[in-house]
Amino acid sequence: MDFLIQWRHAVSALALASLVACGGGGGGSATSGVGTGTGTVANPGSSSGAADVSTAQGFWSGPVDAQTSASVIVLPDGSTWVVLQSATTLNNLARGTATLSNANAFSVSGRSYNLATGVVSSAGLSGILVPKASLSVAATSNSPAYTLTYNKAYETPAKLADVAGRWSATRGAGAVQLSLDISASGALTGSSSTACTYAGTLMPHANAIAVFNLSLTETCLGTPAQTYSGIATTNTATNGLSMAFTTADQATGSAIQATRVPVP
Repeated sequence: MDFLIQWRHAVSALALASLVACGGGGGGSATSGVGTGTGTVANPGSSSGAADVSTAQGFWSGPVDAQTSASVIVLPDGSTWVVLQSATTLNNLARGTATLSNANAFSVSGRSYNLATGVVSSAGLSGILVPKASLSVAATSNSPAYTLTYNKAYETPAKLADVAGRWSATRGAGAVQLSLDISASGALTGSSSTACTYAGTLMPHANAIAVFNLSLTETCLGTPAQTYSGIATTNTATNGLSMAFTTADQATGSAIQATRVPVP
């Protein structure tokens, strides 16, 4: 495996800075920004009860501390992706499920992948939601409180024309090169410098938002083919493509940022 980093333990939710604005890969950080457990929700209200989680959907981003930024993508069904990033280095990827109670008490639980060490652990986050405005994340034992703001770019429908073409990316501090081709119909093919091949699809989300649904199969010599599902987004200039994906059981996951290869 070179395109996907395999982990043998369990993981958390995902603040995907790269999915909101393309960044780099690899690296680590002392601050996780995704707590172990759900933390404590500030001012959750005096009564409990499920609320419509679709009101939390969107791109959310902001600083965790002076070194680390967080981005969260919440989809209409509550599926949540989170990535933590220091400068252009991705530190943590997580995938989870969001719930809402009392209309504004927000929580996510799932699995978190440390992109530097490969450690995977159960984790989550919680906080207070102001729809299409702010998401205030509560402090945990290993993360300070921080506030994320809503990005209206989420409301622009994804278009295949924005991703069609050739893309390049690297893994392992540049040791492995990847080449990906996306057709006008969303078919994805590719290969790596270590003889792995990739096949799948990238299709606009059915809810007319700025997210693509990703299906991907990786085949490498001497190992069984592995199938992944996830999401992808482009940057505003459509010259950067970010993908995050896990296996169906979420035991394995990864993320890449690719750069468009100019047409000669």
